[in-house]
Amino acid sequence: MNYSKALNNPIFEIIAKASKDLNVECYVIGGFVRDFILGREQKKDIDVVAVGSGIELALKVSSLLPKKPKVQIFKNYGTAMFCYEGIDIEFVGARKESY
Repeated sequence: MNYSKALNNPIFEIIAKASKDLNVECYVIGGFVRDFILGREQKKDIDVVAVGSGIELALKVSSLLPKKPKVQIFKNYGTAMFCYEGIDIEFVGARKESY
């Protein structure tokens, strides 16, 4: 599998820089990863989980982008998202669940 093909969008470098600046691990999850593994056309959305505050990471990524997209924050869910060059990017903080 050629992962570099899936990650050739410069947004991933910016997410990595923001993650490093904040000292927060983050991972691409969800449909983007599924579709890549299954060889499907990449959708226009990326989900990112942060081991920390997804909202803080979204704000940092937005601040590093040239056009500074407006970040929508959903405090009830601890998520944030913005649209960048036609791609919806959603950030969520990892949470522990117990049953």
